[in-house]
Amino acid sequence: MKGKSLFYLIQDLDKSEKHRILNNCKRSGDKRHVALYKLIKKNLRHKKQYEDLLEEIARELYEKSVATDKDENEKDKTIRRFIDFAVKEIEHVKLTDLLKTDLKTRNYLLAKMYHKSSTKELFKGYLKKTIPLAEKDKDLWIESDCIDSEIIIKSQSQKKKDLIQLREILLKKNRLTQELYHKKLSEVYNLLSGLYLDDTTILEELKGLMLEDHEINALIQIADQKPEAVKYKVAQARFNFDDKERFELHMKEAEELLENCTGTQESIEKLERRMCFLKALARFHHGETPEQLSPLTDRTLELNEKHQFTDAIAVFYHMLFQIMINGTDDAVMQEIKKHEHHFQEENNYLLEFINAYIHFLKGEYKDALWLLNDLSYAQNFYIAIWSRLLEIRIHYEKKNVGLCENLVERAIRQMDLNKGKVFNYDSNAVIITNFCRLLGVRSPKTLEEISQATVKISPFHQQIKEWIDELS
Repeated sequence: MKGKSLFYLIQDLDKSEKHRILNNCKRSGDKRHVALYKLIKKNLRHKKQYEDLLEEIARELYEKSVATDKDENEKDKTIRRFIDFAVKEIEHVKLTDLLKTDLKTRNYLLAKMYHKSSTKELFKGYLKKTIPLAEKDKDLWIESDCIDSEIIIKSQSQKKKDLIQLREILLKKNRLTQELYHKKLSEVYNLLSGLYLDDTTILEELKGLMLEDHEINALIQIADQKPEAVKYKVAQARFNFDDKERFELHMKEAEELLENCTGTQESIEKLERRMCFLKALARFHHGETPEQLSPLTDRTLELNEKHQFTDAIAVFYHMLFQIMINGTDDAVMQEIKKHEHHFQEENNYLLEFINAYIHFLKGEYKDALWLLNDLSYAQNFYIAIWSRLLEIRIHYEKKNVGLCENLVERAIRQMDLNKGKVFNYDSNAVIITNFCRLLGVRSPKTLEEISQATVKISPFHQQIKEWIDELS
């Protein structure tokens, strides 16, 4: 899609911003402003509308250009120049608004502008304004950067007053360095533990970064009652995702740390949101019922909305649990409609799976298969394998046994290629081996061993197993 960033920038404009850009365009005689006015005034909602109008604008600008060797290449250059111009115009309005309201960023940038200026008093003045604002926002990076500049200024003086102040600044710098260290290190462990859930094989080359439990506990002690202590503990829980008892133990300890956390209300609620959703995933993985899981996703969405956090995956599980609890009644369908806006092009496959699952439950197998056929090749392994399992279930009921055997083979290959996926791997193995028995085909030894060792499977997989048992 040409000009994707421009499309999203236009979508993000509020009424006031649109009004100002349109007024700027009206006052200008530039043909590019005329084109931008047309693009914004149209109030585009869909990409197809945007692409069609952009093509029309390109044609108009191209025809008005003074180029003598007009061809498709020149037309492409014309529209790309216009896109670059339009993006800069919108960015200018956005930055102007930001610098009017965000005094911390405004003063910080002005301090940077005058850092190498001969007018040092301006630099010092803006620096002095920035530091208390950074302290108030708990912006450790800007505060630390400003203090580095203060250290340079004070160290160039030999006055006793400045040297005493330098001592205090150095103590402050040491404190900030420790806080920044834990802030960044806790983020590293958050990402590492996330990778563990995504694919354990990726962590093979990162083993040097891994810490033992006692080392993480030592970091928690040093971080004291700050949010970073909770982040370390949540990462520790995530590393034990597949071990229900250890996971729940670490999450309980994380909740205790959260109760005594000295962070802001916002930082505490964001941590609570992370913990709620992680518990929902883990308990889904370990076989708790949708009724038990639903309050966790409810709270996750409540905190998402409060802090304007877009999370399509949390919405997906919220929808899934609602369907599993209430079926496809009108209230559930209205709930799904309410949250559809969370899904964008890059994660629309999640919404498609929900729709396929609804068709499946309604017995609308043709519509379900139309979606599942593509979804079974999705880049997201979990959606791909779940779609494949539903495909097999439908085709077995339709007595397409030969096709079922072929689909089971593909599911086995998918599992073989994704051995590092922790989430729901055991549940998938249980269903595949059950399908193999139903079809009278041999299942791989590794999947059989996993299936026999698995005590609980997710409620989604349990539903499929119950259907298999009925068909047996």
